[in-house]
Amino acid sequence: MRIRKRWHHAENCIPVSAFQTHTRALRANLSRLEIDIQHIVCEGNKAATVHVARITHLSGEESLIKVVAFYQFREGRICLVDELTHLLKGNEKDQNLGALQ
Repeated sequence: MRIRKRWHHAENCIPVSAFQTHTRALRANLSRLEIDIQHIVCEGNKAATVHVARITHLSGEESLIKVVAFYQFREGRICLVDELTHLLKGNEKDQNLGALQ
């Protein structure tokens, strides 16, 4: 199963508080998170990555998720995140971990 997530804020930049909330939610639910960036391309105010996230829940359950992501920046801030995720191993609920708040 693949899930596409597009995150674009109405004011053209995603608030820092949204990332802080996301980070706190990950820390509350995971005991470990490793990101392996396999490819990265940057051009002007845009970047794209292919990365694999290896996660371990507090329960010890593990998942492996492949992510293809596109980012757009404005004035040093992220304005757009467009991700396509693919669960390689683990629980299907982890498919949408990038949207955890």
